[in-house]
Amino acid sequence: MSVPKSYHDAINRIQLFADSIQVEHEYTLVPLDKMKEEWWSEGLKDDVRIQWKVDQDRKEVAAVRMIYNDQKLDAVLCISLDYNKIFQPLTNILTQENGGIVADKNGTVLYNKTGLTNLEFDKSEKMDSMIQKISQSCAYTKTKSEENDWVFYLYKSQDAISGSVRRLLLEEIPLIAACGLIILFLDMAFSRIFTRKIEELTKNMDRVNHGSREVTVNSDSGDEVGILVNSFRNMMDEINRLIDEVYVNKIALKEYELKALQAQINPHFLYNTLSMMNWMAIRSNQMEISKVTLALSTFYRTALSKGEDVVTVENCIQNMEAYLEIQLTMHDHNFSVDWDIDPTIKNEKMPKLLLQPVVENAIEHGLDEKEDGDKKIFLSFKGKGDDVEITVRDNGLGMEQEKAETLVTYQAKGYGLKNVNDRIRLLYGENYGIHIFSSPDEGTTVIMKFPKEGRENEE
Repeated sequence: MSVPKSYHDAINRIQLFADSIQVEHEYTLVPLDKMKEEWWSEGLKDDVRIQWKVDQDRKEVAAVRMIYNDQKLDAVLCISLDYNKIFQPLTNILTQENGGIVADKNGTVLYNKTGLTNLEFDKSEKMDSMIQKISQSCAYTKTKSEENDWVFYLYKSQDAISGSVRRLLLEEIPLIAACGLIILFLDMAFSRIFTRKIEELTKNMDRVNHGSREVTVNSDSGDEVGILVNSFRNMMDEINRLIDEVYVNKIALKEYELKALQAQINPHFLYNTLSMMNWMAIRSNQMEISKVTLALSTFYRTALSKGEDVVTVENCIQNMEAYLEIQLTMHDHNFSVDWDIDPTIKNEKMPKLLLQPVVENAIEHGLDEKEDGDKKIFLSFKGKGDDVEITVRDNGLGMEQEKAETLVTYQAKGYGLKNVNDRIRLLYGENYGIHIFSSPDEGTTVIMKFPKEGRENEE
């Protein structure tokens, strides 16, 4: 505890007051009951954050931190700092034309130094009175420290500011004249550049008018000329695309038919393979392998859903049951799953593959990163009036709410929460989507909402 003093000369001493210390060891390790003898102990709050105490007579600053164990004060750590060295950076920037003041959030003056001969303050003078005097002959600025709620004031006389402005104007007049000449030259140069682009665009349009489909003019500029050039290019690209579409449409139709045939063949091949693996596992008395194989078969059967884009909520539940069965096996059943299902919404329609990315995030970024305690994930399928509400909640590490709200705007490498949210809003409107609520060490809750089939048809 004495080592930091060797590389930070502002530290006078470091003291640890603890209930477990019975015998005082110099000034470093002290029994907790002797803390009341220290000057900074008066007025301490029951708070685990650092509390700052200043004694101008002692020329000392104390940074105090309370340490609790099960809501009981167990120890107090105090770092005593040299008053002059702490405020030395502020002292270094002060001159005969300015001054500085540091006050706490209650308006108590902690530091005051001025180089102005016509501005004096009493030692017991309040902060409001000091600011009123400063405003009469000076301009000031202030800023607040986020670490200790101290407010820093820096003020300078009006005469000094006026003199600086006059000197600045006299020194900058030649520079202003030079800038005027440069601007005139650049204006002529830019005018020529813009005119040249318009001439190129006119020639290109003339070639298109005579049957050419090639666009040779290009512009990276964001001004009106650049917009005109890029609009012409986009228009010709769209014309070329439509012309090409007429020629390649029949070929593309044949390719789509072939892909559709492959889509019918591949799932059957996958299901037959998994069925064979399941039979082989049963024959070898490998029931755990059989269980995982059946879960994998169910997962892909419900995920593919015969090529349909919209499935029932019941299909989604079966897909998640299979997915979580596989995850439980992969994680050696180190977490549990709770279900709350409203049977009245099982036949409601929903886009497929919406829930899997949410559950995967809950396991990977919530439960897997939690080291201690029970790990749980909760899935709820409820009807809320004319809407269906699906909730995924975990008791993992969680995160700050500000960070959680960015997950629906952050584009991940894979199919992340942003894709899920965008897909729901694209299908059902801005009133639907997912909402994320989280706090550190308390887990994360993701709520997904979309309309019931009858409501959607009405809209």
